[in-house]
Amino acid sequence: MAHTNSTTNYALPQYVGSDIINPLTDTNGAYETIDTQLKANADAASTADGKAVAVGDRVTTLEGKVEALETQNG
Repeated sequence: MAHTNSTTNYALPQYVGSDIINPLTDTNGAYETIDTQLKANADAASTADGKAVAVGDRVTTLEGKVEALETQNG
């Protein structure tokens, strides 16, 4: 890649006015990096969502048990 700078976290190209850019070769790697990280983020979000739903279901179950005990104990 013909770029002067790179981003801190993903080493994506950052260009300055004196850089000579070939869009086909200088950006494809960046797009692949972005695509890979977006997929990883989506997978992590999906996993977290599934865990949150499971916790919510457990809380609902426990609330029902508490209500039953309260009713039983007056």
